[in-house]
Amino acid sequence: MKKLLAFLLFLLPIGLSAQTDSKYLAGAVKLENGKVVFNRQISVEGLSSTEIFKNLDMWLSHKNSMDAAILYKDSKKGLIICRIIRNAKLKISLFPSNIKFNYQVSIAVSDGKCDLKFEKIKYIEELSDSQRPAVYSAEDYITDKDALNKKKTKVFKGIGQYRIKTIDFVNNDTDTIREILLSESKSKKEDMDAKKYAAIKSEDSEAAKIGKSEISITANGTGFTISPDKNNGEGTYMDGSGRAIKFITVFIPSGNKELLEAVSGNNGFTVSYKTEGSKTFWKRNSYTKIMLHKLNGNTENGYILVCKQQ
Repeated sequence: MKKLLAFLLFLLPIGLSAQTDSKYLAGAVKLENGKVVFNRQISVEGLSSTEIFKNLDMWLSHKNSMDAAILYKDSKKGLIICRIIRNAKLKISLFPSNIKFNYQVSIAVSDGKCDLKFEKIKYIEELSDSQRPAVYSAEDYITDKDALNKKKTKVFKGIGQYRIKTIDFVNNDTDTIREILLSESKSKKEDMDAKKYAAIKSEDSEAAKIGKSEISITANGTGFTISPDKNNGEGTYMDGSGRAIKFITVFIPSGNKELLEAVSGNNGFTVSYKTEGSKTFWKRNSYTKIMLHKLNGNTENGYILVCKQQ
């Protein structure tokens, strides 16, 4: 097998690829106990280990059977192990070759994050009908020693394509899992915000007081003026410990991106407003954001900023 591998490598182009992107160069492929391993971590605020496990289990279970297969899963341990196969056409010698990238992914979940481990990477090349497929290991093809020049500044042509494509598949799988979890986190947060907003509004007995008033917000040193809106209001709600919390609600149109960006953090800002008919602003106070609640109605498209008085 070693002689065959040496012969195949001899047939590969010996030039250097123009590929010099740092993500493919020295350090991109790491070895653990002599084996190629890629470790990735994804942080997902607001999701429990149970929620992360459920979403990934559902996603993997609905993948095509030739693309991903669950080998082991344990919800109590928070562990899923799966085998993934990706197809690629690489021009290693004179003619393109159809290569199957076959690798194992272990997903360990905990509250707010999951750790991915890509390992046991094999490359399967389909040969003629009369020949068995050729199987190569990542350890022989994509390490710094095998795929990079001596200065480790460029990737070899031919064999280097295995390294580039492997890294791309690992990054793409990681990005896909991240998008799935972030989408679930965002959906959960919007649902919680909607419930919290409904609870706060149910106790808002003074909303009409400022519905017809202009509002001035100063955030990050920049002043903004908000037009009167029926959603603008003030009131008091009781928090979990029974304390009375003063709050205001302000409608911000989706098009006011500068203001939305200014209040999206929680650094605090000042808000002042005037009563109907008044020419001067009053009730100037400091506030911190509770939430930005998105509205998607027929006539309204924007956000309700709910903030509490400091």
